[in-house]
Amino acid sequence: MSFFLLLRFLHIASAIWFVGGLISRQMVRAYAAQTDALAKGQITPELHAHASDSTVKMAHWFELGSITVLVFLIVFKPF
Repeated sequence: MSFFLLLRFLHIASAIWFVGGLISRQMVRAYAAQTDALAKGQITPELHAHASDSTVKMAHWFELGSITVLVFLIVFKPF
């Protein structure tokens, strides 16, 4: 049981670090590019660069992995 508690703590701590550190800075930069693109009425190179950034791709893989683990736990109920 203590292993699962440690695992859960590490999951929560990493999620807080990940969301608080990487994503918030990325969102601020992307918001500026998005408002500029909306003002111009077309996709700007800055917005395209932010959408294809490696941090955004890493966040999507993290989301996919989290959803996969949750679905596995819900379906198979290992506990």
